[in-house]
Amino acid sequence: MCETGLDHAFPGDCPGPWWPGGGPGRDPTARQRQNARSRSVMDQSQTTVAVRAGFRTAVALAVETFRRHGFSIAPPLDLQGAFRERLGVPYRSYVLLRLHHEELELKALAISPRAGAVGTCTVSVQGMEDGVVEITILDPLSSLLSAAMVEEESVTLIAAEMQEKVAAAMWALAHTGMDRGYDAKIAGGR
Repeated sequence: MCETGLDHAFPGDCPGPWWPGGGPGRDPTARQRQNARSRSVMDQSQTTVAVRAGFRTAVALAVETFRRHGFSIAPPLDLQGAFRERLGVPYRSYVLLRLHHEELELKALAISPRAGAVGTCTVSVQGMEDGVVEITILDPLSSLLSAAMVEEESVTLIAAEMQEKVAAAMWALAHTGMDRGYDAKIAGGR
């Protein structure tokens, strides 16, 4: 449900800077909207793509999509395994992916030595009870502003650029999932 109070099939149908003109570089057709079987929920801090696929398939899909959009990915952190090994606690499939965009990190560090985190994000990939895998990313600009890391307007502009790159990747992730025959839904974004 977006700010207008209406359910929408794609975030581009809702007003907001993350999805201008129907999404980064796309204006979905009515058929695409109908096929998505999804709705957008406005959320100020995160975007989630839910994919009905195996957990490993969803992780591989996320890694592939973010790499295609210029991100490097640090080795995944397997929380399920860590909780089991270190705490003896069983937990659902849950992996954290740490994304880096070196070009943006370098731009930010040229402005301020404390701004390197501007080009990084963490993506959570978690298996849900209903067989859906949720891939969630926090809005980089909201995270930056809430951490009070903004020293100069130019750092904020770099964070906004990161936000656009993340939005494009999440949009592509949902569509790649649908194109490969998985039921994929997207919610959130600003």
